[in-house]
Amino acid sequence: MAISVDRPILFDSDVVCLAGAEPTAVDVGPDGERMTYLAEKDGEPEGSPFAIPITLFFVHGDGRYRLQEGRVAKGLTGVVSPPVVAAAVRSVCDGEISVLSRTVDFDLTDIDPALLPTRSQVVELLGAPNARAPGDAGDALAYDYSVRDGDRRATAHVVARFDAAGTIRTVDVRYLGHRFEARFDDCRARLTAAPLRALGCAFVD
Repeated sequence: MAISVDRPILFDSDVVCLAGAEPTAVDVGPDGERMTYLAEKDGEPEGSPFAIPITLFFVHGDGRYRLQEGRVAKGLTGVVSPPVVAAAVRSVCDGEISVLSRTVDFDLTDIDPALLPTRSQVVELLGAPNARAPGDAGDALAYDYSVRDGDRRATAHVVARFDAAGTIRTVDVRYLGHRFEARFDDCRARLTAAPLRALGCAFVD
């Protein structure tokens, strides 16, 4: 599954700062740069089938590299269909941005609930949950995934909640002060970014 950027803006150094970790691998050529991040499920051995590789491609221009494309593990396409990805990208492009509150609000109306992954599909892809969800009444799956940076780990906490039929209702992802919340029952989502200075980013927020 790949997503391309028409007008590359983010530099490779911006991505590293926002990710809070150096990439697992970097390949640099005359025309571009490729970064690979490996998100590993906490508690799993090295080489686990539940690890998720994320590959980023950067184009070279004016002496710097800008993000042009991102690709996520092929296995995700069996759970998140291309129509869902396309609708999500449209929502992101039309998001309502608030610089003051560092939030972006998205309208999820175009996402067909019938195409969203079910509880059983999520478990098939990510395995048994390895974390706890607050206030879990048996309706949630919670996962901790980390990117290693030397001896340090940047961890994402993911909680998905489902109805009795196994249909996904909400998703809540927290990572280094960033938070993404999606409520499919009312077709809304919000991304809240951490203060860039708190992440140690060189550019001004």
